[in-house]
Amino acid sequence: MSINSISTKNFSSVVALSLLSSACTTLPVSGPHSDDIRYGAIEYYSSKEPIYTKRDHGFLPKNAVRPIDRSLENKKSIIKTAPVRDDYALVIVDGHILSKVMQQDYRSAFTDWPANEGQGAEPVRINVGDTISLTIYEAQSGGVFIPIEAGIRPGNFVQIPAQIIDDTGYISVPYAGRVNVIGKTPVEVSDIITKRLSNIAIKPQVVVSFVNRDGSEVSVLGQVRNSVRYSLNFNGERVLDALARASGPSIPGYEAEITLQRDSQKYTIQLSELVEKTQNNIYLKANDIIYVENNPETFTLLGATGFQGEYNFNRRNITLSEAISRGQGLIDTRSDPSEVYIYRREKKNFLMTTLQPNGLNQTSDQQAIDTSQEISVIYKFDLRDPYGYFLSQKFPMANNDIVYIGNAESVELLKLLNIVNPSSVTTINTRQAGN
Repeated sequence: MSINSISTKNFSSVVALSLLSSACTTLPVSGPHSDDIRYGAIEYYSSKEPIYTKRDHGFLPKNAVRPIDRSLENKKSIIKTAPVRDDYALVIVDGHILSKVMQQDYRSAFTDWPANEGQGAEPVRINVGDTISLTIYEAQSGGVFIPIEAGIRPGNFVQIPAQIIDDTGYISVPYAGRVNVIGKTPVEVSDIITKRLSNIAIKPQVVVSFVNRDGSEVSVLGQVRNSVRYSLNFNGERVLDALARASGPSIPGYEAEITLQRDSQKYTIQLSELVEKTQNNIYLKANDIIYVENNPETFTLLGATGFQGEYNFNRRNITLSEAISRGQGLIDTRSDPSEVYIYRREKKNFLMTTLQPNGLNQTSDQQAIDTSQEISVIYKFDLRDPYGYFLSQKFPMANNDIVYIGNAESVELLKLLNIVNPSSVTTINTRQAGN
């Protein structure tokens, strides 16, 4: 054997040992390894095991300690000096966890829609642009409006010409002067005028009525079949009534997002939420603007799957199994079915009070947490377990979820062998094909 061949073998051995010692960080991969995911989690949730957490996190019991792999102790200094990052919790999905997640209402988390369940329509008020008319009655003739010798009259009243409400908000009434009517109901305006005439006319009564309500209009725009601007009726109209006047959205309902512009505020909700929950179908106010746009819910599929990418739900609800099937399933030669993850944002309160197993006492640290705070969560599925597919068949996907499928450990070994000695991997593959 030549010296060159020995040197080449020694060099290959040195390279192999170097790569083996740093394989986890040097080999190309599409995402984190399972050990990294578990070690990096600030909390660990499982129905079958206690909840573990790092000591310095501060919002779970101080005596709850997460078991740490001693081989990773050297990473502590690296984590402490690393830039600030978002903490996340790791949740192992089983039947108990699934039942709790299915009860979650994810859509309510991204809307500040002003729900008014149990409330009726607001009173009809006078606005700029409305046209109103006044009819003034007197108890008998001889007053300021009905003379003693009135001649032939239809009754003891006088009709005041209709007036359009301008930007000043005032109307003029004989003997009563200028009256501000903006934001008032017809009854309120009637009471004001009656009071002013009470010392002049004979037991006056005033009736205020609308000629038209051009100042009490709403607009429906965007991706609807017929954009429309119309006056609200006196019975009160809701958001779905306005959409019906516009002949409905021109896009699939599960992709339609409704934005309500009211005064200087904007409120957004999915059309499906508007239909399913009656408290969201609120009454409209004058000058409301409803805008319909196409904003489909999406999820991202990454890792060892047939086709990676972003996918639309294309329906009201989908499950994890349906999401994976969109990417043509797991790659048989690459994927590890026990390493299937969903990345999601959850309420901290949901993790601490709903997912926790029985027996973990609430502490002052837990009770002090703002329930509106969110934390990143990674849900882990084991599809090597036959029951795992039943879980994935029911686990609901949420908007902006990321589904990641990890590689099998053998894949990393083949990558390493390919770098050290490409011909050996070729030989292995050739023999397998020959068999």
